[in-house]
Amino acid sequence: GARQFDSQVSLIAACRRRFPDLRSIIFVGGERFGLVRFDREGGYRGARMNSSCAAGTGSFLDQQARRLGFSGIEELVCRALASTTPAPKISTRCAVFARTDLAHAQQAGYSLPEICDGLCRGLAQNIADTLLGGEKPECPVVFAGGVALNHAVRAHLEQFLGVPLLSHPNAPIFGAVGAALCLAEEGEAGGAF
Repeated sequence: GARQFDSQVSLIAACRRRFPDLRSIIFVGGERFGLVRFDREGGYRGARMNSSCAAGTGSFLDQQARRLGFSGIEELVCRALASTTPAPKISTRCAVFARTDLAHAQQAGYSLPEICDGLCRGLAQNIADTLLGGEKPECPVVFAGGVALNHAVRAHLEQFLGVPLLSHPNAPIFGAVGAALCLAEEGEAGGAF
């Protein structure tokens, strides 16, 4: 039978393998986001996750990209990164509010790049507020999950948190990588494959 590993344990295993000195992990995936903290010795200090609502996650941004008529999230990110002017304030705490804010921004004459940047900025603000509430995370901070590859969200999140975020092209699959590492470790310890 297939072995299963806790998703948080798997995420931590992959992040520690890539970034051994990490003190915090910010994970933003398709359905959830969270913060995992460690002490100076690398011991687990605790975690904080968002509620079960998908607002503020990757699937939320995918939904907004479709609403704006894009083929995918990549197009939304490219437009957001092209924006050089202030973005409209768009709530990402709730899909219903976001829809209303998008309509208002369009009616107010904001450009598509500004609106895309507003969505990415709003998502970053929601993540920072929900997970840290004004506190700075302990550095080094690893940014994991699919949204870690969204350079617009990442840039805004770094600005809001005031710290650099470490990431890796494999950030979206850190959970799977960590599960493989846990399985390998179990095998080395004499566990059955």
